[in-house]
Amino acid sequence: MEFLNWQSGGDVAILALVLYGLVLLGAVAFVARRDASLTRLLPWAFLWHFIIWLFIAFWMQPHYAALDQADNYAYHNLGLDTASWIRSGQWQYVSPDSLGSDMVPILTGVLYAPFGGDVYGMMFFSACVGLCAAIYFCRAFGLWATPQHFTSYSRIILFLPSFAVWTSSFGKDSWVSLGLAMSAYGYSAILKRTGSRGPWYLAGGMLMVTAIRPHVSLLLSASMAMAFFWGMFRTRRGSLLIKMTTAVLLVALAGFMTSITLGFLKIADTSADGVAEYMQQRESGNFEGGSAVEIEATQGPIGMLLAFPRGVVRVLFEPFPWEVNGFASALAGAENIFILWFVLNSARRLKGLLRGIGGEPYLLFSVLFAFLILFMLALTPNLGLISRQRAMLLPFLFAPLVAARAKRTQDSELVGAAEPLFDYASQAHFETIRR
Repeated sequence: MEFLNWQSGGDVAILALVLYGLVLLGAVAFVARRDASLTRLLPWAFLWHFIIWLFIAFWMQPHYAALDQADNYAYHNLGLDTASWIRSGQWQYVSPDSLGSDMVPILTGVLYAPFGGDVYGMMFFSACVGLCAAIYFCRAFGLWATPQHFTSYSRIILFLPSFAVWTSSFGKDSWVSLGLAMSAYGYSAILKRTGSRGPWYLAGGMLMVTAIRPHVSLLLSASMAMAFFWGMFRTRRGSLLIKMTTAVLLVALAGFMTSITLGFLKIADTSADGVAEYMQQRESGNFEGGSAVEIEATQGPIGMLLAFPRGVVRVLFEPFPWEVNGFASALAGAENIFILWFVLNSARRLKGLLRGIGGEPYLLFSVLFAFLILFMLALTPNLGLISRQRAMLLPFLFAPLVAARAKRTQDSELVGAAEPLFDYASQAHFETIRR
C-alpha cells in the first residue's frame, strides 16, 4: 500500500467529497428503489466499487504516479487553482480553452471550491459516479427486458472489473460513462414513452459527453437517430406527429454534434480520404508507452476497413492469456476470457436477434453505437488506451449479447416467435423502474 502526497485541503475536504459522492449515489439509488432485483444487487455493488476504490487509491494510482503517467495529477492541481479562482471571483480564468480534457479541471474545481480538494476524496467521488453510471445503464436496459434478463445484465455491468475500474477513475472516463448512461436511459425512456423525464436525462447526458468527448457524442446521436428512424418505419404504435417531431430533433442533434466534432477534431476535409488521414494521424499519436502494440498501416478508407476485423480481436480479447505479464494484464486477460465465452455462448442466437432487431429500437441503438465505438477503438495501437476506453463499449455490447441469450431461453420456452423479444416484459415490471 502506497500513499500520494498531493496537495490536500485536509480532513474537511475529504469528508465533503465523500459526502458529495454518497449524496449523488443515494439520489440515483433512491429513484431506482422500486426495482427489486437491482435493489438487492446494489449493496454488493457498492461493496465491490468500494474495493475498486481501494485498489485505485492505494495501488493503481501510486503505480502510475511513480511512472509520471498520472493524468489526474494535472487535473487535481488545476482543479485546486480553479477552485481558488471561483472563490475569489476571477471567472476569466475559469472558462476552458476548448472542449475535451480542459473541462475536467473545471468540474474538479467546482467540487473543490466550497471546502478544498483532496485526491482520495475525489477518487471516492469518482467511484460513486461510476456506480451511478452502471445503475443508469441497467435501468435503460431494464425498460425493455424481463426481470430475469434484466438481472443477468445488471450483474455483468455492476461487477465487470474493467468497467468498474475505469468508470470509477478520477478523470474523463467517470464523467463520460455517467453521461453515456444518462443518455442511454433518457433515450430508452423516450422510446418506451415512460413519463416526461426522458428528454431531460438525454439532454443532461449528451451535454456531459459533449463537454469532454464531442466525437463520442456524435456517434451517440447518430446511433440514436438511425435506430429511431428504422424503428419508426417498423411499428405503427404511437402518434405520427410525436414520431416525426422526435425524428427531426434527433437529426438536428446529430447535425449539431457533427459541426461541434469537426471543430473539436480540427478536420477540414470531411471526405472519406480526409477522415482516413485523420485516423492515421490519431494512430501515430498513440504509438507510445508500455502498452503500445504493432499494427499494420491503414492506408485510406479501404485499409481501415481491412484492419477492422483484427482490431475487433484486439479490443475485445487482448491481452491473450499467454501475453499476461503482471497483475493488471492478468485481470484484463481473465475478463477477456469471460467476454469470449459470453460471445461464443450467444453467437448462435445473434443471427436471429439481428434479423428481428428492427422491432427493438433500444437494442438496435446499442448495436449501432457498439459498432461505431468498436470501429473507433479498432485502429488504436495501444492496449492501455483500449482497456480504458472500451468501458464506453461494454454496456452497449452486452445488451444484444444478453438479448441473444434471452431469445434462446424464449425459444426453449416456446414463446411465440412473432412477439417482440423484449416487449413481452410485464407492465408491472415497467411500473417498478420507470420515472
